[in-house]
Amino acid sequence: MAITFLLIVTIIYVSSRYFLVNKKVFHQGLNLAYAGTIFTFLFRWYTKNYFSFNSSLNHWVDLFFYLAVIYFALKVSDQLLVDYYLIRIRELYIAPQLRNTIFLIIYLLAVLIIARNIWHLNPTAILAIPTVLTAGIALAFQDTLKTFIAGIFLNKVIHLGDWIAFGNYQGEVTAMDWVRTTIRTRDGDHIFILNSVLAASDIYNFSLHNRNHRCSIKVGVSYQHPPHLVKAALREATRNIPEIISNPPVEVYLEQYSDFSIIYGLYFWINDYARYQRIMDEVASRIWYIFRRHNIEIPYPIRTIIPTQKSSGTAETAETKYSTVAIIEQMAIFQPLDQKDREFIARMARIQTFYPREVIIQQGEPGSNFYVIVSGKVGIYFTGDGQTRLVKTLKPQQYFGEISLLTGELCTATAIAQETTSVLMLSRKIFDQIITSKPEIVEHLATELAHRSEELQIIAEQIKQQKDSEKISPETLVKKIRKFFRLN
Repeated sequence: MAITFLLIVTIIYVSSRYFLVNKKVFHQGLNLAYAGTIFTFLFRWYTKNYFSFNSSLNHWVDLFFYLAVIYFALKVSDQLLVDYYLIRIRELYIAPQLRNTIFLIIYLLAVLIIARNIWHLNPTAILAIPTVLTAGIALAFQDTLKTFIAGIFLNKVIHLGDWIAFGNYQGEVTAMDWVRTTIRTRDGDHIFILNSVLAASDIYNFSLHNRNHRCSIKVGVSYQHPPHLVKAALREATRNIPEIISNPPVEVYLEQYSDFSIIYGLYFWINDYARYQRIMDEVASRIWYIFRRHNIEIPYPIRTIIPTQKSSGTAETAETKYSTVAIIEQMAIFQPLDQKDREFIARMARIQTFYPREVIIQQGEPGSNFYVIVSGKVGIYFTGDGQTRLVKTLKPQQYFGEISLLTGELCTATAIAQETTSVLMLSRKIFDQIITSKPEIVEHLATELAHRSEELQIIAEQIKQQKDSEKISPETLVKKIRKFFRLN
């Protein structure tokens, strides 16, 4: 009989433990329950066979044994039913307070039933004692009970890991027990709030049901800029940020005509509220850089008088402190040009700055500019076979965007700023004037581009894209450039 009992308990323990470990829902409490059951059984068996206790001591030994068996059975049921089935399979949230309370009630009822059977006590007398004790405890600890009950109800609206706000506080829920809830703020401070106080407050939960959260940025823009250009620039600020989701889509609204500007609202959804400040900072910073590149003005209040002098097209600004002529002179692609042509290019070129993770050119889209890196780094990405890979990192003095600009083809790669990056931007108009005035430069440009095109094709083949494409020769590029710029 003893061996049969040990065998049954061990089989239940081993099979449950193996199943729960594989499902990654195993807790060490089951080990303790199994060890307690085996220990109390062996102690009971040993005392009954080798010692002669009086009936009272035997009753106590039996009581502890049965309590250990019931505790083991409840632990197995708790982990299989609650941890695995209800939480993992049904995806239900079971509050720790409620779960522990139910466990304790069932265990106490089992204790009463066992005590009645062992000592043959009157059930009414057994129930009368805890009833009187419960009434006395409830009267003496009213506030504590209110806090406990509030904690149970709070678990319907607050879970561990949720981001919540109440009063002047905002943070992540890191712990919940029968008495208090712990919140860690963005500054790393921990706030301990009684459940009764929290339940009486207005609570904002940014994570309930789903973790998507709508964000907004308001920005004032000068009246001289048409709304469609401003809206396009604001949408551009949200591109290539993984935490910003595409559905619901980004929205931009013209919201108000104020005294000195037009107020636009940029609305987008994020999937990680914990990174709210970083995402808002990145979007707001991008807006500044994008507005700067597109010459979109964020005006000063008209009530403030600020003496200023508008710069002319050739005046030197903070962004044109780089010697564009020196940059152009060092580039092999412009070697055939004389000094006058180089100065013309330097005069017409513009310095633009991109924020980290901003897309400068997009694979598959038309390209209208040629870029030379002045400072920072640019990652070149290829997308093929459903995968996007970084294939090259460009540094200062290196350039990109030339093939699409000179041949009219779509961009063959995506260029993304890897850090705050300044580039010298040359438009198609500049090349149009240079090539029209000096058609002989086409052969030199074609030779340079053929070398670059060959590099791109080798990289593309490495990621199983464009396997069967022909190698583009300088002669082919000469024809394409002449055709694109309408040269006879």
